[in-house]
Amino acid sequence: MLAGCALIIWLVHPPVLSWILRLAAERVASQAGLQLEVGEIRAHLSQPIVFERVRVRATNADESQTAVDAARVELALVPLWSILFDESRVFRSVILQDVRAVLDLRRGDNRQRILVRQANEREQRSQRQRMLRYLPEYVAVQRANLEFLATGQSYFFEDVSADFSEERLGEFRAVGAELRAGPVNQSLGSLKGITAWKDGTIYFASVDLWEGVKLDSLEVQLAQPGGVAVGVQATLFGGSLRFDVSLNSEQGRMAVNSAVSASNIEIVPLAALLGYHGDLEGVIRDVKFTFRGLPERALDGQGSLRLAADGFRLNKRGWESLELGARMIHRRVAVSELVLKQKENTLAGSGEFSLDQGWLGMAKAPFLLHLTASINDLGALAGLFGSPFDEMSGRMSLSGSINGQASKLGGFLTLEGSQMGFRKRPVDSGRVEVSFAGSEAQVTQCEFWSGEDFVRAKGNLEINAPHTYWGEIQARTKDFSAYRDFFKGLRTPEVRAGAVQIRWQGDGNASAHSGAFN
Repeated sequence: MLAGCALIIWLVHPPVLSWILRLAAERVASQAGLQLEVGEIRAHLSQPIVFERVRVRATNADESQTAVDAARVELALVPLWSILFDESRVFRSVILQDVRAVLDLRRGDNRQRILVRQANEREQRSQRQRMLRYLPEYVAVQRANLEFLATGQSYFFEDVSADFSEERLGEFRAVGAELRAGPVNQSLGSLKGITAWKDGTIYFASVDLWEGVKLDSLEVQLAQPGGVAVGVQATLFGGSLRFDVSLNSEQGRMAVNSAVSASNIEIVPLAALLGYHGDLEGVIRDVKFTFRGLPERALDGQGSLRLAADGFRLNKRGWESLELGARMIHRRVAVSELVLKQKENTLAGSGEFSLDQGWLGMAKAPFLLHLTASINDLGALAGLFGSPFDEMSGRMSLSGSINGQASKLGGFLTLEGSQMGFRKRPVDSGRVEVSFAGSEAQVTQCEFWSGEDFVRAKGNLEINAPHTYWGEIQARTKDFSAYRDFFKGLRTPEVRAGAVQIRWQGDGNASAHSGAFN
């Protein structure tokens, strides 16, 4: 009787198991926000389980464009007694054939709530072991067209074949690929590389993308409780790039923890990749960027940036080195270091500003700025701004500290110069002092001397509209014709000789002016 019952069960179990698998698969897909349709399921305990004509769609097409069609999906189980009595893997292999898939990685607000309970380290290890048990030992994809959609970017791979085994190295091949990410729109030829699969992590290696860009390694950790982790190591235009990101649950939403580092990257091919083909040169010596937070509330997260670049030139004008360090913590950005070096010139700055009102509200946000500069070659620095500033020369120093909010300023700005010149006319010395009080900028001193010739100015300017002002200018020269080059290009009568003394006083606003001129 027992043998007869076992025989009957053995004979009727395939349709029953197929029915159970169909219900279970549809239930799991529904919980994931997907609709599942399967043409035929062939299930037998002694043979691999086969799903024919599999079709998956997002339940709400307005939120997700995810769509997967597979002609055949084959699942091979380990022996039944291993599943029941051992803690070994459940699936021996998964094989997907003739796949057409669009995977939408973008998330709407109502799909951000991945309510994963925060677990301690022991619980996370237990969750990882349970996840690993349901991951197969071998995965193969045959004849697949895959498209991945993310915010502002998409990746398409044509005719992909790949196998991933925990026992040996595999191979990845694609007839073609197309990458679109912001300004990057790059079509690739055939791709091939090495694959591996171990403890829930997918590995890709040695994939030549295009000239100067090689994917050294790509790791995707699937058996991470509450999320996914991705690591990328690449060779990029003569330098190296490392990118790591993990997606986890925080406050019931998907949180990002990312880090990017790069070194010795040529700017010219990088700019060309981003769509810029102007006269540009330089090297990114070192850059490090980190961010942790919720993507939809990025300004409430934490981030840092460290940048060092050398030999930057734009249209033959530029600087020797740039160093920048900044941090963002809960809508407050602190720039700890900004140093620009050019020949004998050094400009340095630091400060902080608030993002409580977002990027569009920066003009009204509170800020603090410190500036210092030691300029021993004014012509080299002024040349960055083109003509006629490239005709300046001399030395200059700058110091200042300014703070404020919503057009209410406080602080000072001081500039001193010596041995200066403009259009071959020497200027022996100069000094400018500006103080800020509320909405008013006060020029307390502005003097430039060349021998016994001078220009003096002082005045006040209201920063807010209608920008009322008051000012006074005095100037004196023994030979006005010596300054003809200052007015080069203007249609003014040529003055051959003569001494001039000028005094002007005036006031007004943006639309009305009054004053006296002697």
